[in-house]
Amino acid sequence: AYARSTSAHAPKMLLVAPPLTWLAARSAARAASPCCCVDPRSLRPPLDYTSQFAKDSGPIEVTPIGWISSPYKERFGTPRQPTVDEQVSGGKLQQGEIVLAPDVSTLALRGLAGFDYCWVICYMHLNTGWRPLITPPRGPKKK
Repeated sequence: AYARSTSAHAPKMLLVAPPLTWLAARSAARAASPCCCVDPRSLRPPLDYTSQFAKDSGPIEVTPIGWISSPYKERFGTPRQPTVDEQVSGGKLQQGEIVLAPDVSTLALRGLAGFDYCWVICYMHLNTGWRPLITPPRGPKKK
């Protein structure tokens, strides 16, 4: 709702009222709990941060902070899944490591020791082309 001054000599004012649904929710929150216990953040109207952004914002640039050092050097000698240990280079699973770039601060890893697992996002830099369909590693050679 908008209200403007109609007097020619009065300064121009624009009053914006919050939506009625927000006012009803605010009144219900105040009635449900004593005044001293209401969190002031719950009395604010909800904010919408994402509507102003386009659905597709284009490419994203990623700067690597490290790399994987692995004994697997050939495409066909590398296991496809971490539990596969037969028929791989050396006849058993090999150890690899994540090596961080020297300029990466140790603060980037703070608190990581408290977890059993972490997500590693990788980029397959040796891949020479993308195809929407691939041939499965086993079974009929049908894409």
